[in-house]
Amino acid sequence: MAGPRPLCCTPPVPFLATTTSASDLAWNLWRVSLLRGIAALAVGAYGLARPISSPVALGQVVAIYWIFEGLLALWTSQFVAARATTRALLLVRAIGGIGAAVILLVLPLGQIRGDWRPGQFMLFIITAASVLTVIGVQIILAAAIDLVIGLEVRRRIPGEWSLALGAAVSIVLGVIVAVGVLGLITVPDHLVGIIGVAGGLSLLIGASRLRRARSSSSRGSGARVGTPG
Repeated sequence: MAGPRPLCCTPPVPFLATTTSASDLAWNLWRVSLLRGIAALAVGAYGLARPISSPVALGQVVAIYWIFEGLLALWTSQFVAARATTRALLLVRAIGGIGAAVILLVLPLGQIRGDWRPGQFMLFIITAASVLTVIGVQIILAAAIDLVIGLEVRRRIPGEWSLALGAAVSIVLGVIVAVGVLGLITVPDHLVGIIGVAGGLSLLIGASRLRRARSSSSRGSGARVGTPG
């Protein structure tokens, strides 16, 4: 009777559903990348039309983007998760992003600058610590979950990078908010707009690649996505 398989020889458990065809996976991810790109472009257009440099404006714009991104993560968990643990990670990603956005919206970012008044220094310390904690958690979640799943998707669909790019846009926006709140440097008025437009256009290009990949896969053999190519 054969003994248990050595741990070193145990094949890795995939993050993505192995019963999903290549065309279906590309189709679902195409829609995610498309919606992410539209949201980033909306942020970019707003940032170019209206200067965004104050802590309040930075926090509000990024918070709205994170809420939309969190809702997308909830939707994504319905078709990319192969295991309950993977779906739980995506749910944590979604709840973490939405929670971080809500905290940014309720923090008194507009009261930490301006003329000195009693208790302002303590308010600044508490608010800055809260912002850094929230942004740190968001960056860790984006890097640990989006990038890992993005690498797994890339194994199934060569050249796919939209999930990793979406995580990068979210991380960069978080860093800008942290810098703006702490006052380390003056955030250029149109920096958020430029990043939003550049990230949005890149995500739309990625969405177009995924759509073409879906069309190519549909014309192929229609084999199931079970073994990385």
